[in-house]
Amino acid sequence: MSFCRSCGRAVENEFVFCPWCGVERFSSAANTAKNRESGGVQEPLSNALSQELIDEVFIQLEEKQSSNRNKRVRVMESKLEALEKELDTLALIAETHECQQKHKSDD
Repeated sequence: MSFCRSCGRAVENEFVFCPWCGVERFSSAANTAKNRESGGVQEPLSNALSQELIDEVFIQLEEKQSSNRNKRVRVMESKLEALEKELDTLALIAETHECQQKHKSDD
Protein backbone atom coordinates (compact mmCIF):
# COMPACT_ATOMS: atom_id res chain seq x y z
CA MET A 1 0.00 0.00 0.00
CA SER A 2 1.21 3.50 -0.75
CA PHE A 3 -0.13 7.02 -0.40
CA CYS A 4 -1.50 9.35 -3.06
CA ARG A 5 0.88 12.21 -3.84
CA SER A 6 -2.10 14.53 -4.32
CA CYS A 7 -4.59 13.84 -1.51
CA GLY A 8 -2.38 11.77 0.82
CA ARG A 9 -4.84 8.91 1.29
CA ALA A 10 -3.82 5.25 1.33
CA VAL A 11 -4.09 3.54 -2.07
CA GLU A 12 -3.68 -0.17 -2.89
CA ASN A 13 -0.58 -0.84 -5.00
CA GLU A 14 -2.54 -2.34 -7.91
CA PHE A 15 -4.44 0.90 -8.53
CA VAL A 16 -3.13 3.08 -11.35
CA PHE A 17 -5.25 6.05 -10.28
CA CYS A 18 -6.11 7.23 -6.78
CA PRO A 19 -9.70 6.08 -6.07
CA TRP A 20 -10.22 9.15 -3.88
CA CYS A 21 -9.12 12.04 -6.09
CA GLY A 22 -8.49 10.39 -9.49
CA VAL A 23 -4.87 11.51 -9.86
CA GLU A 24 -2.55 9.11 -11.68
CA ARG A 25 -0.40 7.44 -9.02
CA PHE A 26 2.76 7.25 -11.10
CA SER A 27 4.27 10.47 -12.37
CA SER A 28 4.89 10.93 -16.07
CA ALA A 29 8.62 11.33 -15.37
CA ALA A 30 8.71 7.91 -13.71
CA ASN A 31 6.79 6.36 -16.61
CA THR A 32 9.10 8.02 -19.14
CA ALA A 33 12.16 6.70 -17.29
CA LYS A 34 10.67 3.20 -17.21
CA ASN A 35 9.94 3.34 -20.92
CA ARG A 36 13.45 4.56 -21.73
CA GLU A 37 14.93 1.69 -19.75
CA SER A 38 12.76 -0.86 -21.54
CA GLY A 39 13.20 0.78 -24.94
CA GLY A 40 9.46 1.40 -25.25
CA VAL A 41 7.71 4.56 -26.30
CA GLN A 42 5.15 6.08 -23.95
CA GLU A 43 1.87 6.86 -25.63
CA PRO A 44 -0.78 9.01 -23.96
CA LEU A 45 -3.87 7.20 -22.81
CA SER A 46 -6.98 7.85 -24.84
CA ASN A 47 -9.97 9.27 -22.99
CA ALA A 48 -11.85 5.99 -23.41
CA LEU A 49 -8.96 3.97 -21.98
CA SER A 50 -8.55 6.45 -19.13
CA GLN A 51 -12.26 6.17 -18.34
CA GLU A 52 -12.05 2.37 -18.43
CA LEU A 53 -9.16 2.43 -15.98
CA ILE A 54 -10.97 4.84 -13.69
CA ASP A 55 -14.11 2.71 -13.85
CA GLU A 56 -12.07 -0.39 -12.99
CA VAL A 57 -10.47 1.40 -10.03
CA PHE A 58 -13.87 2.39 -8.67
CA ILE A 59 -15.26 -1.12 -9.21
CA GLN A 60 -12.33 -2.55 -7.23
CA LEU A 61 -12.82 0.08 -4.55
CA GLU A 62 -16.54 -0.67 -4.26
CA GLU A 63 -15.83 -4.41 -4.02
CA LYS A 64 -13.25 -3.89 -1.27
CA GLN A 65 -15.54 -1.52 0.62
CA SER A 66 -18.44 -3.97 0.36
CA SER A 67 -16.28 -6.85 1.53
CA ASN A 68 -14.94 -4.84 4.47
CA ARG A 69 -18.42 -3.61 5.36
CA ASN A 70 -19.81 -7.17 5.33
CA LYS A 71 -16.90 -8.37 7.47
CA ARG A 72 -17.53 -5.59 10.02
CA VAL A 73 -21.26 -6.40 10.11
CA ARG A 74 -20.50 -10.09 10.82
CA VAL A 75 -18.13 -9.09 13.65
CA MET A 76 -20.76 -6.75 15.13
CA GLU A 77 -23.43 -9.46 14.89
CA SER A 78 -21.15 -11.87 16.73
CA LYS A 79 -20.44 -9.30 19.45
CA LEU A 80 -24.15 -8.51 19.75
CA GLU A 81 -24.99 -12.20 20.23
CA ALA A 82 -22.34 -12.46 22.96
CA LEU A 83 -23.72 -9.35 24.67
CA GLU A 84 -27.28 -10.72 24.50
CA LYS A 85 -26.14 -13.98 26.14
CA GLU A 86 -24.31 -12.03 28.84
CA LEU A 87 -27.38 -9.86 29.43
CA ASP A 88 -29.60 -12.96 29.73
CA THR A 89 -27.15 -14.40 32.27
CA LEU A 90 -27.09 -11.17 34.27
CA ALA A 91 -30.90 -10.98 34.23
CA LEU A 92 -31.13 -14.56 35.49
CA ILE A 93 -28.61 -13.84 38.24
CA ALA A 94 -30.58 -10.74 39.26
CA GLU A 95 -33.82 -12.72 39.39
CA THR A 96 -32.15 -15.45 41.46
CA HIS A 97 -30.69 -12.88 43.83
CA GLU A 98 -34.09 -11.19 44.15
CA CYS A 99 -35.77 -14.50 44.96
CA GLN A 100 -33.11 -15.28 47.56
CA GLN A 101 -33.60 -11.88 49.19
CA LYS A 102 -37.37 -12.42 49.19
CA HIS A 103 -37.01 -15.83 50.84
CA LYS A 104 -34.66 -14.40 53.48
CA SER A 105 -37.13 -11.65 54.31
CA ASP A 106 -39.99 -14.19 54.53
CA ASP A 107 -38.04 -16.25 57.10
